[in-house]
Amino acid sequence: MLGEVPIRDFMAYDPGRYYWSAALMTLWGDNGIMALRGAVAVFQTIGLFGGLLLIAGAAKKQNFFYLLLSAITLVAWMFPRHKLFDISLSILLLGVLAFLIHNPTSKRYFFSGLCVGLVAVFGRNHGFYGVVGSLGVMVWLSIKRVNVPGIIKGFALWATGITVGFMPILFMTLLVPGFAGAFWESIRFLFEIKTTNLSLPVPWPWQVNFLGISVLFLNSGLLIFIVPPCALRVRLMPNIKNAIQRR
Repeated sequence: MLGEVPIRDFMAYDPGRYYWSAALMTLWGDNGIMALRGAVAVFQTIGLFGGLLLIAGAAKKQNFFYLLLSAITLVAWMFPRHKLFDISLSILLLGVLAFLIHNPTSKRYFFSGLCVGLVAVFGRNHGFYGVVGSLGVMVWLSIKRVNVPGIIKGFALWATGITVGFMPILFMTLLVPGFAGAFWESIRFLFEIKTTNLSLPVPWPWQVNFLGISVLFLNSGLLIFIVPPCALRVRLMPNIKNAIQRR
């Protein structure tokens, strides 16, 4: 809001989350901490809405109390608050891929790529996860032999969508003096200090040392371990069951 550029002028995550917050805070005419939390909460609401759409789509019939319980569970999982962008982006990526799988048309291939590119503007790691997940989905759809579009055409539309979605960063590298060098340096720095999570072991729950852990930390850790797998099970089990029945 003072004219400084994320990554170039101060150590930062990817620029999307800063410009999102700055845009809403400017619209509200408030640069205080509560306005910042409000801007993040708006993004959290979008992620929560996407998660509930996934759950509602997997349910055989709509049940208000089931969706209410799901909403409470997802909100409880959205902890801590400084990770709300990352949590919401992860949910939205699942929603985008489910949207593509449900009806893999040309428009949805492009839209999926567009969303993956936009996600990368908020977090390059999530953009990478989105690319890997999308490639897996496209391969699965080709094995399933969905007629339209073909895997080559679908990939081209998806890649075009990614390019369009990632345009904000591409324009910044071209038009903002000094940003391109700082951006590539930030990527190199991640690998240099080995914070890419690639070398970390799998965090198995039974390997946690529970001695000296606060109740709040323990509860949040259990939610992280338990809730996402259960949510995925709710979403994927009907699909797995249908696939087995078809075979």
